[in-house]
Amino acid sequence: MSIRFRFFTALLAGTALTVASVVPALAQKKALVKEEISLTKTYPEDITDPLPEFAGGAEALRLFLASHVVVPPFALTNLLAGAVDIEFVLHPDGRMDSIRVSNGACCGLDEEAMRVAALTAGKWTPGKLNGTPVKTRVDLPIVFRVGNKNSRSVAYMEEMKKKHVTYQTSPEYQKDQQTYQEQVAKKAQ
Repeated sequence: MSIRFRFFTALLAGTALTVASVVPALAQKKALVKEEISLTKTYPEDITDPLPEFAGGAEALRLFLASHVVVPPFALTNLLAGAVDIEFVLHPDGRMDSIRVSNGACCGLDEEAMRVAALTAGKWTPGKLNGTPVKTRVDLPIVFRVGNKNSRSVAYMEEMKKKHVTYQTSPEYQKDQQTYQEQVAKKAQ
């Protein structure tokens, strides 16, 4: 998680963030920039200049995600919404690997976010240090909004996780999965 993101998260959560907690992180950031650049080391995205960027910028990324996401049937039926934070490593040559969920939701949203994040492979410009492209850890939040809902309470999500386990063993699940796969294939065309 970048320093910038931690700072805003702390502000939004209403917790007091002292300058003392930010200063060591900034000093560490500057130390990384001054050390010899390693082509095998993975750097946090917030120390690169420029930052890794999706081809066409943030708006192009938003449009790409919007046109490729297929909300899983269970999430759609139960109006589940929330953010899934995906983390991956972007190599200097533009390859992606180590795609994982760093902060998830539930009920198929995590899997869908990982699927769509993987589709962005080859569409990124890597971050650079002192003009040299470097291997960079990238954090990509993907927000699912169903209807007019942005998120649900923790208690509701826990209830849905239990319901989802039962749903996965039902005949309806197989039918929904087939429909979901057809929608994914249709968007891939």
